[in-house]
This record gives sequence, C-alpha cells and structure tokens, in this order.
Amino acid sequence: MAYDIKGKIVKAKRTGDMEKLVNKNPHWAAALKYNHIRVQFPDKTEKSLLFTDFQIKRALDRATKNPEDLPQKGWLRDIVEELIDTDLADLQKVKNTKKYPSAADKYNYVLVRCGGELYSLLFTDKDIIDGVERATKNPEDLPHISWITNILD
Repeated sequence: MAYDIKGKIVKAKRTGDMEKLVNKNPHWAAALKYNHIRVQFPDKTEKSLLFTDFQIKRALDRATKNPEDLPQKGWLRDIVEELIDTDLADLQKVKNTKKYPSAADKYNYVLVRCGGELYSLLFTDKDIIDGVERATKNPEDLPHISWITNILD
C-alpha cells in the first residue's frame, strides 16, 4: 500500500496523456524529441513538463522496481477513466518505503496514457524541476491547450 509524505494512504487520481513532441529549435546537444506531460501539482497549479526518453525510461524502471510506492487504483477509478477523458495528470508525492541509502526519500507519482496503455512513473524532485525548466525554455515546442480543454480538465 502506498503512502504520501504525511503518512496517509494514497489513491491514484487523474490519468494524463503523454505525447511525443519534436524539438523545433534544438541546441546542438539537446534531444531532437521530448515527451510532454501536463500535470496539476498538489497546490493546484498546472504546468507542462518536457522529459527526455532517458528520463521517462528511468521513471518507468523506478516504478517497476518499487511497486509498493505506487498508489492503489480501484475499480471506481477505472470507470471514471472510461467516462472522463482528460489530458491533465495529477502529480502526487509518495514516500519511498524501502529506500536505499542513496535513493530519494520521496518520489513524484504520475499516471500517464501513451499509445492506449497506462504507465506509472516515479520521478525525483530533480526530474520534475528539469521537466519544468525545459518546458519554460522551449515554449515553441509545447502543444496549444484550448480554453475549453482548460475548463474540462
């Protein structure tokens, strides 16, 4: 069972869409493509995050190796996902329950849909900061989000 950083049981919330975006103005050392995820932070602010394939793979590997840290997803959540399609994911802080000394005390959990499949991702705070900074530096790469999408999410 997963716990948040305050010790409360965590249930999975909204599922977001992850989409591959082309880096329209790449620096010579930058990735040619990014993975875009739009999330709502616990303080209710919404941000776009851009991750490299390596960061996504590492977050997926971390989630696979630490299933005890993933929030529980119930049958009611499955029904809601079928009825409500949103591209905004909730970012949840979860405790790293069986941590190694060099590992982070907590992770940032995001549930995303990509190619029709659901993936649980566990990011470190550094990963999230990098994703926000990359999205801020590359606004031309971000997809346009309509006002109606903002209202529905």
